[in-house]
Amino acid sequence: MVFFHEIGWPYGRRDVCYQPELIPTEFQQPHRKGGVERGRSELVKGGYNEGHYNAEHEGGPRNGVLSAIEEFIKESATDYELITDMRQHGLGLMFRRAEPDSDRRAQFIRKRIFDSRYIDPVVHRWKSFVYRARNSTIASGLRCIRDVFRPSVDQ
Repeated sequence: MVFFHEIGWPYGRRDVCYQPELIPTEFQQPHRKGGVERGRSELVKGGYNEGHYNAEHEGGPRNGVLSAIEEFIKESATDYELITDMRQHGLGLMFRRAEPDSDRRAQFIRKRIFDSRYIDPVVHRWKSFVYRARNSTIASGLRCIRDVFRPSVDQ
């Protein structure tokens, strides 16, 4: 069994590169530093993970975690099953279908693990609030003020 995370938005169908210089160019998507926004393929200023090298567009072959998993399953000689749960950026579990009791195992995983995953609504609302506040015009202004009044290292 193999567990995967980040198979949902934003990186299920979009690559993110922390060190693009380490990836051979033939395996890279066109990328640059820029934020992502739900429902928009192109990068945006002020979006989620703006400081990372994100693929310039969402979707297409060889772009994103979920796409990579699906392509691996399609090209593999082994019969795999992928169970997904798209809450909290997505969780996936892949296992061989041909193993004994694989149908029973898949049913157990869906019912006992994925269906019972609990997301505290307060935490979800807090994360949403922090994301919106971090990317607001007011937050940008406060960062500028902070930078002006921050004592320099030389003082």
